[in-house]
Amino acid sequence: MAREYDYYDERVPQPEDHCIICDGAGQPQAILRVISVQRANFFEVDEEFAAAEGEGDLSLAYWRREHEKFWRRTQKFIGRDWSPEDTRQPGGELILERFEICWPEEFAD
Repeated sequence: MAREYDYYDERVPQPEDHCIICDGAGQPQAILRVISVQRANFFEVDEEFAAAEGEGDLSLAYWRREHEKFWRRTQKFIGRDWSPEDTRQPGGELILERFEICWPEEFAD
């Protein structure tokens, strides 16, 4: 969500950015490369994006239900109320990232 990047003073990812994913002990487990970034509202997320995220039963209904719960919880943590309608407002958009695995090699795309 765009406003979370602002809140945490982080830059929105851009295509070709790389990200190191670490485990709980801080050890690198994967390197990802961002291949696309799109701003969209909650209602513009489609079945294909929901399935590509790979969670639950891969349906859009599951994606919407679980992400609504997640964002209500994370926004409450930073003192904000949230609803899917908020993503229709400037600055409230979702940041939809697509990425590929670069490392470890056996999982690389």
